[in-house]
Amino acid sequence: MVGPSRWWRNSWLWLLAAAAITSALLLRSSVSIAIATGGVEQDLSVEQPHVETAVVETTVQTTAAPSTTQPEPSPCGRLLLDHWDEGQSLKVVLLSIATDGRFGNELFVVAAALVHAHRNQHPVLLIRPTQKRQILRLPCLRSSLGLRRKAQEICGCNEEMLWEDRSSQCNRGRGCLDLLRSQKRAVDPGGAGTGYHQDLAEWKDSPESFLPLLREAFQVDMPPMKKNVTMPGKEDLVIYFRCYRKTQIFDLRGGSAFLASPPFAFFDFAVQQHRQEFADAKLWVVADPSMRSHPTVQRLCHELGANIFTSSDQAGKEAWLADWVWLREAKHLVLSPSTFVWWAAFLGEAVRIYVPIFPGLAVLPWCKLLVPHDARYTFFDFWSNTSFDEGTAAKIRCQEYQRCKDETCPVQHHREAMAQLFPELLELNHSQDATYLAAARPSTTAEKALLTNALMNRLPTKRRLVL
Repeated sequence: MVGPSRWWRNSWLWLLAAAAITSALLLRSSVSIAIATGGVEQDLSVEQPHVETAVVETTVQTTAAPSTTQPEPSPCGRLLLDHWDEGQSLKVVLLSIATDGRFGNELFVVAAALVHAHRNQHPVLLIRPTQKRQILRLPCLRSSLGLRRKAQEICGCNEEMLWEDRSSQCNRGRGCLDLLRSQKRAVDPGGAGTGYHQDLAEWKDSPESFLPLLREAFQVDMPPMKKNVTMPGKEDLVIYFRCYRKTQIFDLRGGSAFLASPPFAFFDFAVQQHRQEFADAKLWVVADPSMRSHPTVQRLCHELGANIFTSSDQAGKEAWLADWVWLREAKHLVLSPSTFVWWAAFLGEAVRIYVPIFPGLAVLPWCKLLVPHDARYTFFDFWSNTSFDEGTAAKIRCQEYQRCKDETCPVQHHREAMAQLFPELLELNHSQDATYLAAARPSTTAEKALLTNALMNRLPTKRRLVL
């Protein structure tokens, strides 16, 4: 028998042993919990700040079907797409990316679904296609937190592989998503066959009211670069140039003449307006490498002193993304008709955005993309040499040009004057431009006067450039 004094002297050994046993049990329990919950959504029941690290739902990848899982954890934190009404009957809005368009079109398709979900307080489910899509380069685009737990209650499928489960116990092998669709719990506003959704009227509410949601979902950092890229200065004017037909003015399709790009006069207007406030501002042109030798770009460089932005070239295949990030940082931005730059301007940091109004058909449904009540935008009708600071009036003017059928239609009835707005392209004598001009009616006195007026309106600017 051990006496009290001897037990007391050895008690520290007993305490040490007990601590070791307790630690081993706790470690074993932690490992078991980690294995049991691996790949299961970690639900955030309390609102979390937008911090650099956050827990997001993850799943185990399989090859049984296109994955609907989330990307790796990102520094996006809790997003507005996570704010949905869990108390109502579950209805999931699908973020489909099945479009044959490129990045700008993908953004419009997904935005239509995000806006629908936000308005109706539904969660979103990102369906990740098997093929690569540019929009999947955005790290914060994912499914809503909390959706997995709610859907599992309905489907009863394997919790760790909810969207990939094709076992007989999971909707007879058809999966949870198929069950939600059959129960009319899945809504697909941007699905295949629904178009590109390039009409802000679909959003129903003012576009700027959705800016916080879309800025969060579509945020992204500059891709890796060998050398640091200097972002646009606060006084710099950034011009985005795109022409859908490299060496011609008009794109003749189905009996209609589409203008392929804005004329030099539009960009000149934006530059002169900008220089009234920032006389020594630096001018930049962002364009695809294939467009940098375009005659209009060359005029911007030679006559206005613009610099072509090339730093993104070092990003290789992700140069498009580098351009988009750089454009979003611009404080003063000039647009060509392009969904790519439209999104950069709408989501970005610009305080002034210059937008062309086309006196006829553009290659995009451009009138439908004119933001009505956003004070950042200035619209310029380069045919009548008129500017608008209010989007509603600009949209009315744009629609009048598209719907007109009489002598007020510039593209159809004033072809010579219209072509003269693009002298650098007119000199190239493209076959489609020649066909377009060959169909022009003999010039009337009124048309000659209109042509003279259109040219004279631009002479003061050219004289200033010479000086």
